[in-house]
Amino acid sequence: MSLAKGHNFVLAPPAPTSPVPLHYQIREQISLAIADGRLVPGDLLPPEEDLAAQGSVSRTTIRQALAALVHEGLIERKRGKGSWVLEPRIDQQLIELTGFVEDMLSRGLEPEARVVSMEVVTADVVVAEELRIEEGSQAVRIERVRLADRRPILFDVSHLPLELGEQVIREDLRQRPIFDILETDLGVVLAEAGYHIRAVAAKEPIATHLRVRRSAPLLMIERTTYSREGTPVDYENLYYRADRMTFSMRLKRGQTRPEAVDAGRLSWVDRRRS
Repeated sequence: MSLAKGHNFVLAPPAPTSPVPLHYQIREQISLAIADGRLVPGDLLPPEEDLAAQGSVSRTTIRQALAALVHEGLIERKRGKGSWVLEPRIDQQLIELTGFVEDMLSRGLEPEARVVSMEVVTADVVVAEELRIEEGSQAVRIERVRLADRRPILFDVSHLPLELGEQVIREDLRQRPIFDILETDLGVVLAEAGYHIRAVAAKEPIATHLRVRRSAPLLMIERTTYSREGTPVDYENLYYRADRMTFSMRLKRGQTRPEAVDAGRLSWVDRRRS
């Protein structure tokens, strides 16, 4: 990303008599400037001392505001380079089974795939368990870098059963996603997938492919996709850049024990009355 000065932004002095802390007011000013386009990805913020002079506040206050913006993923800071605006995060709602291409197109982004490797491998204990094949038998492993608007977002490691995988790798995986090949060409009806999400540190060569520093935080999804018949057809480790992606979902409160809920509500009411 090329860096440019954010010429359209000047920090206004925060209101000292407001009950809102000064650093929060400053954080809100910068956040609003990013939201309304006065600051765009790649723009450099003024140096700390300039922001402190513009806002008539201490550099400690400025650092507090900038630290909050870093935590929110709106800016990045590096010693000797300053602070600059980051690309906005892509928020992916986990409400249905979709592929990367579908996800990016739905947000107006241009998806792209770069194939790193395709090979027949010996299934280890994890791959064998997820694909329900014998440990030590063969499977197809595919590694791809997935990009949105030419920026790397995801490093995708896919394992498929040998028979399916050998047919999949005959296609151009730079142009076609695996889900499309399975459904359109091979007649596999995809029904559901199991997800496990955790944070991991970027290791080589994934860090290089995603253009992040080694040990940078990544969001890793283990996803096993099943056909309509309940057969596992694709086991993936999906390494997403944590500075570019968020995942959200909406969960409903279960009512499996209504008697316990009612009892809890009555006891709380009784306590209030007493």
